[in-house]
Amino acid sequence: MTERHLRRALRRELGTSPVGLAQAKRLQAAIRLLSHTRLSVTRVVYASGFQSLRRFTQRSGRASARFRASSAPAPQGESTDAAVSGRTLIGQR
Repeated sequence: MTERHLRRALRRELGTSPVGLAQAKRLQAAIRLLSHTRLSVTRVVYASGFQSLRRFTQRSGRASARFRASSAPAPQGESTDAAVSGRTLIGQR
């Protein structure tokens, strides 16, 4: 299967490009971390593969703090920076 054929098949089946799919996965990861951990917003945004807080806000359509779940406790082991351990969540860069 050629690269072009794969891109076309992805768009036909999923309605998005490979880049769009990766962006959606990064956004989902960031929202999940913001909603369920106490990690700093900056740490979450960069760990999820976004280049800046501004890029995240543009992609999500709202401020990052709005994703915080006020009553949701952080899952065990995800309340510190150890949850991301310096690597991006989506195998990028």
